[in-house]
Amino acid sequence: MNFDVLCATLPFPRVLRRRGYEHGLSRSSIRRRRRWQAVLCNATPGPPTSPFVLTTEPAVTFAPEYTWKTYAEVDKRRRAVGSALESYFKSGKLQKGHDFKAVGMWAVSRPEWQITDLACQAYNKVGVAPYDTPGPNAADYFINHSEISLIFCTSNHIPALIDNAAACPELKLIVSFDPFDVDLKKKYVEAGSLFRRAVATKLANLHANGSTRHRLWDKIVFKKVQAVLGGQVRCITSGSVPINVAVMDFLKISFVGCEVVEGYGLTETCAFGTRTWSDDDATATGTVGGAAVFEEFKLVDVSELGYTSEDKPNPRRELCFKGDNVFSRYYKGRLKVPTAIQETPLTEGFTPSFTDEKLTAEAIDKDGWFHTGDNIIKLSQGEYVALEKLESFYSAYPVVGQIYLHGDSLRDHLIAVVVPDPASLAIIAEEQANHEFDHTAEPALAAAVKEPAVVKAVLDSMTNQVKKAGGLKGFEIVKAIHLTLDQFAVENGTLTPTLKIKRKDACAMHKEDIERLYVTPAKP
Repeated sequence: MNFDVLCATLPFPRVLRRRGYEHGLSRSSIRRRRRWQAVLCNATPGPPTSPFVLTTEPAVTFAPEYTWKTYAEVDKRRRAVGSALESYFKSGKLQKGHDFKAVGMWAVSRPEWQITDLACQAYNKVGVAPYDTPGPNAADYFINHSEISLIFCTSNHIPALIDNAAACPELKLIVSFDPFDVDLKKKYVEAGSLFRRAVATKLANLHANGSTRHRLWDKIVFKKVQAVLGGQVRCITSGSVPINVAVMDFLKISFVGCEVVEGYGLTETCAFGTRTWSDDDATATGTVGGAAVFEEFKLVDVSELGYTSEDKPNPRRELCFKGDNVFSRYYKGRLKVPTAIQETPLTEGFTPSFTDEKLTAEAIDKDGWFHTGDNIIKLSQGEYVALEKLESFYSAYPVVGQIYLHGDSLRDHLIAVVVPDPASLAIIAEEQANHEFDHTAEPALAAAVKEPAVVKAVLDSMTNQVKKAGGLKGFEIVKAIHLTLDQFAVENGTLTPTLKIKRKDACAMHKEDIERLYVTPAKP
């Protein structure tokens, strides 16, 4: 693509860099603004009354209107939250962890989350932000592992925190972002024949010439769509999981004058890995773009999975990053920092006293390259499958608590190990057994996951929902599953600290189950 330069002078595997930076990366901008406090102060575009954060009261999915919080208002709240945190820690009411003062933030993205995060940065606290839906019993792990004594959260998480209080002895204070009686309102945009016609016309133009504007439809249709977000949105980004191409195209045609960006990143790359750029092909959707000026990336062969740079039509290998945005270590333990990264800005003046040596050594090689573990497998009929993408897709279904997808280059179909959601499993088991099931009774559920009728019902439920949602090819649909109540977890080595599946370890843990599923005839 036109945003990258293939550096032919570099040794194989070749490294991709941003155009104009073939011979070196830019680090000066990062070094100038290494303190987030300075970033906020330097970001103010004008007077303190300049708008900073969009809010609704209360927070809703679709709001009749949005209001702005100015830089001055955000700064006032940031100082209030930060000074309160400082006061509580100094008073002794909150226990300082062994390494730092940790503050939890458990919520979806919202202004209160951002202001709390800014307060932590300004007052030398470490914000710990787990995923909003990290899975069953995950709260115990991230609270105890990070030694959190205070947590900010949305009201829906408070019951779980209270129920698990005995397992989290260091947690002393819970701060709710919401009133306890908050009424979440919803407003939906109505669609009709006029709307469908407008969408079809603009999509045709987008795919033909990259145009996102239309003199008629922008005024009478899409102006109303833009008003849902206040009418002044200038940039929309997506980067958590792969987004449907149709959704991206709809955003492009709906928000005229707004840059719609898709990217790829990880916690270990400070969220940024790649992104689409303004000079990309406007008709292209379904790409996560290229590198920034301060990083480089490459693909390396993964021989144990049976694919290399020689795969056709495209090489399929593991993605690796190197640059100022790449993390230096995993928390806890001790690590000898590789020579290749000792002198980088990330480790300058820093003694890695609390590092998980094993995990860090597995992730960062001796040359300082971070191995993401993200890869693609090829089935026996030659079809390529992105396992992580499909796992995100299947995880959205109620019956799926956790899922590990497995493919084999000698097999023509996918199988999966599924940790079912207890409540959904109880409903299915009850239907199959014709008697009530208590989803809190583990012995009953443990027996249920071994029943062939229950396994078949869960697989049928997943298959029916996939077909109803559409968007997957036949070879991407799981043909057989193994049900288990044994969760993938950091403690048993099958999850990374950022709660991603460690594929090699998950495969080893369920080796016999996987072999059995391939022996059993697959579902048509």
